[in-house]
Amino acid sequence: MTRILIIDDTSEIREVIRLLLETEGYEISEAASGKEGLEISEKFRPNLILLDHHMPNMSGITMLRMYRKQERRIPVIILTADMSQSLAVQAFRDGADDFLQKPFDPDFLKIVVHRTIEARENRRRLCESETARKAAEKANQMKSKFLSNMQHETATPIHHILSYVGLAKRGIAKGKPQEKILEDLSNAEEDGKRLMTYIRRISELSKLESGDDNIVCKDESLKRIVSLTTSTLTPKAKAKNIQIDTKIPEKLIVQMDTSRIGQTLTELLDNAIQFSPENSTVHVTVKMKDEMVCISVVDAGVGVPKNETESIFHPFTQSSRTDDGSGGTGLGLAIAKRIILNHGGKIRVENRTEGGSIFTFTLPIVQNNQKKED
Repeated sequence: MTRILIIDDTSEIREVIRLLLETEGYEISEAASGKEGLEISEKFRPNLILLDHHMPNMSGITMLRMYRKQERRIPVIILTADMSQSLAVQAFRDGADDFLQKPFDPDFLKIVVHRTIEARENRRRLCESETARKAAEKANQMKSKFLSNMQHETATPIHHILSYVGLAKRGIAKGKPQEKILEDLSNAEEDGKRLMTYIRRISELSKLESGDDNIVCKDESLKRIVSLTTSTLTPKAKAKNIQIDTKIPEKLIVQMDTSRIGQTLTELLDNAIQFSPENSTVHVTVKMKDEMVCISVVDAGVGVPKNETESIFHPFTQSSRTDDGSGGTGLGLAIAKRIILNHGGKIRVENRTEGGSIFTFTLPIVQNNQKKED
């Protein structure tokens, strides 16, 4: 139901307008002053305001300016007996949608109200249509980029597989040593595994987004999961002389799907190591807030542009600072986000002032944990 707020210091006028508009099916609220109108509008959330210009303490134009400074796009019709050109110009400059002269014709009041509300709805529909158009355009761009990446990421290993198999076949025909033939076949096998990884990740994201993925949460030690994850990435970190520093309470129990949260931690730590400089440190830290545990992976890498802190969690998207054309499907963070959302948590990224980024995700704390300070 459309809600209309009438602001006029004359109760008789408010009553007449109320009776006229209630018969049209509108929900009506009233205020006798600008101050009262501001207070009521906070709770009533009107779709339209009928605003008297000549009121004590605060004129209608002054109140209109206050609304527009707060960036409120509520349609406003000014009620006034003064129809001077200067007042009309000022009112429209300050954001009025229409004027209604007192005394007004009842039928004309209904026409002006209906016309203003219809214009608002048309603007809203136009805005939604434009937003939908831009979203569809962006989605098409993302999919085009994804297909381009996937063409590279699938064509390259397929080409390698065919080449290595061809070498093995020719080697067999020419009587080459078995070790060389096995080496070619082993290389083909590695590229086959790489190709299957990309296909699996696409399927995995599809299941997570559709709700078909069976996430089973249980009480688990967060420290144990972090330790298991860091141990698998230690060789990669050592290759760049990067230290992984973890500060996780021993007895902190979290509700999680062990494999899925391990997968998320692996994604975040792997990225942190990949984009951090040599001889640096990657930190894994924990804070607790509002019965949630906040796990952060902190690196000293290239960081994330401010305008990309949301988009890098979208499927098929990579940060402009790391998308150097070397490949990658841009699915890892999208999968991580969906895993965390399916756990009832959130994931975000922010930049460190000294350089690098902080990826943080939240999970529910098991109720029997001892209360810890934030």
